[in-house]
Amino acid sequence: MSAFSFRVDREDLHKTSFDSGYVGAIEAPLKKGEALLSVDAFALTANNITYGVAGDQIGYWQFFPQALPWGQIPVWGFGTVVASDVETLHVGQRFYGYFPMASHLRVEPGKVSPHGFVCQAEHRRALPQAYNQYSLATPELGFPPEEDRMRMLLNPLFTTAFLLAAQLKDAEYFSAESVLLTSASSKTAMSLAYLLNRFHNVKVVGLTSKPNLDFVQSLGVYQSVIAYEALEQLSVEPAALIDIAGNSAVRARLHRRFADQLRHSSLVGITHYEAEPGERVPLPGAEPTPFFAPSQAEKMIKEGGQDRFRAELAEQWAGFICHAVAWCDLKVVSDGAGLERVYRDVASNPSPRNGYLFERASG
Repeated sequence: MSAFSFRVDREDLHKTSFDSGYVGAIEAPLKKGEALLSVDAFALTANNITYGVAGDQIGYWQFFPQALPWGQIPVWGFGTVVASDVETLHVGQRFYGYFPMASHLRVEPGKVSPHGFVCQAEHRRALPQAYNQYSLATPELGFPPEEDRMRMLLNPLFTTAFLLAAQLKDAEYFSAESVLLTSASSKTAMSLAYLLNRFHNVKVVGLTSKPNLDFVQSLGVYQSVIAYEALEQLSVEPAALIDIAGNSAVRARLHRRFADQLRHSSLVGITHYEAEPGERVPLPGAEPTPFFAPSQAEKMIKEGGQDRFRAELAEQWAGFICHAVAWCDLKVVSDGAGLERVYRDVASNPSPRNGYLFERASG
């Protein structure tokens, strides 16, 4: 498996293939200003499936374009420079960032600094910079090797939660007394519940499916946990909804239950992407508003600076890792068959305890 490219059908995410012509594309000579990274490892979570579901609306298919009907779902991981025609980028340097589900990635580095670079390839320039940033992964810059697996798996989701928590705090929780989190067993919801429970004075209510009730309750980050079947038993009080499930029928039930007491409704994820669509009618309570993490990050960096943003995120991330290792069960694969199997498992809503990783076999 020296060179590979794993693709999905953009119209049916359950259809997959390996690109047989990828080796030739990788072996082509570098253009001036290009570098080639070997993709060493990456994680797969429900968040990556969301990238595929929202690929057209938000532009995720544009990062690593493929010939239709195929698309390449972005993942977070580590890559090593194996060839470079960039004076300030050296073979052997290792970077953390946004990669294709493939063995290699060509980049056009710009804004190279001691912390990393921004890929300025033409097809990526109009896309959010947060996804084009590659961080130099050294222990001195906050990337201890022992954290690699948890970082790939949880840091992107934790960062989204960190940004959500900041938005809620800035808005004084929209005058809500409780925060409702759908898909409470998802890693983004767990991260946000951890942050709200530890750093904020607000009640956190987890909403989940019956099979996941015991697991979600065992996390110790929700003040109460309710199954979707029992939503009508929720106490009505000023509340903010953070919808990570993306199940419109569940969202409609919550809006009708809380009505004018629902002070904020945020659309974050689509973990229930195969659920039947709900009624497309106006709902009582706050109007559902999409949350776009890069926009909140840009706002925080503009207000407090890049160094402060990094320091606050790193401090809270360090605490969360200690919490997460107690419940996370890592599943690691290293070949094409394993990658395809893991992708199908993630797309089929596996146990919330599982954390799926692909690591290329050496040699």
